[in-house]
Amino acid sequence: MPAFLTPSPLTRRTFLGAGLALATFPRWSEALAQVASNKEIKVALIGDTGHGDYGHGLEKPWSSFPGVRLVAVADQNPAGLAKAKARLGIPGYADYREMLATVLPDVLIIGPRHIHRHHEMAMAGIQQGVRAIYMEKPFCRNLQEADEIVAACKAKNVKLALAHRNRYHPDVERVKKHLAAGTIGTLKELSGTGKQDRRAGAEDLWVLGSHVLNLALCFTGKATRCEATVKQDGRPLAASDWKEGGEGIGLLAGNHIDAHFATESGVPIRFYSAAEPHRREPVFTLRLVGTKGVIQMRFDEFPLAYLETEKGLIPLPLLPGETPGPSDAELRKNIGDHYACARDLLHALRTHGRPLCNEEDGRDVVEMTFAIFAAQKARKPVALPLDRTLAYR
Repeated sequence: MPAFLTPSPLTRRTFLGAGLALATFPRWSEALAQVASNKEIKVALIGDTGHGDYGHGLEKPWSSFPGVRLVAVADQNPAGLAKAKARLGIPGYADYREMLATVLPDVLIIGPRHIHRHHEMAMAGIQQGVRAIYMEKPFCRNLQEADEIVAACKAKNVKLALAHRNRYHPDVERVKKHLAAGTIGTLKELSGTGKQDRRAGAEDLWVLGSHVLNLALCFTGKATRCEATVKQDGRPLAASDWKEGGEGIGLLAGNHIDAHFATESGVPIRFYSAAEPHRREPVFTLRLVGTKGVIQMRFDEFPLAYLETEKGLIPLPLLPGETPGPSDAELRKNIGDHYACARDLLHALRTHGRPLCNEEDGRDVVEMTFAIFAAQKARKPVALPLDRTLAYR
């Protein structure tokens, strides 16, 4: 079985609440118990009210773990900082660099959903000596920034995890088991879409497509080639179409994207987002199409994975010998509120391992995003890893 389809040690039983984890599951409970008995792990949070705020509640889980404490928050917006201090009951700083130098955190949370300062904040944390970073997605604005963060993390042995929450959902491992069991036959294609709302096209690709591409790579291995069509209002892109996009992404163009990736497994990935969709396909999903059926993964839903049947969707059934997993309420806490993500990062920090969704995974998605526009510009397929001179902006 290919490595990317091999179930990881993070099985569905690992995703129960923090209190239950200590008593029940040795892999994480031992690491967290060791954390508690050693030096306290200090966690600092960066938000940016009005520019992505505090992500989707990235700060929620940290102080619930033994030996881990959220100690400070930074926000350059005075009103936002006041609210965060009152909500969290911790000291606040207008300048995140002052916070880093003063509290010397072990873990840095980079919360803003706007990504224009992700690189700056990550590099500052690494230079100040943080041991781990938990960052809102998307990763960063371009491949230069991605390469620099990856290199800095490697040089300083910093653990970086991205908040692609669905990667930590136990249904991901269950889907891999169903693929191995032949539930949908031979896997032929993965097809994903964004929400195709007012952001349809390039912004949808960056903001929501990052989730889709990140999850797709779990089942295919790395992308090796890209061909793509990018249009604006039905016509090829023109220089005048490039405009400053939302969420700190930078220049964007195109409200119709149809991209096709070859992968190292031979199973292709397609991504589609258009202002006026021509494909009748559910939005914000990843469909795994096999010779005998289809598994549909619906982002941020509980359950995450379903079988498509003639009568509609049914939750992915239990395989022989498989027992029911966590309840929806447990999953909403552990996945939706980042408990599983935080626990995994703490485990990687303590055991010198790798976070489940790390900086190299983030760079892979940025590279695929750039490859779409590079292929459009070249009007022919481009190879990945992408030539770093093929920037589209």
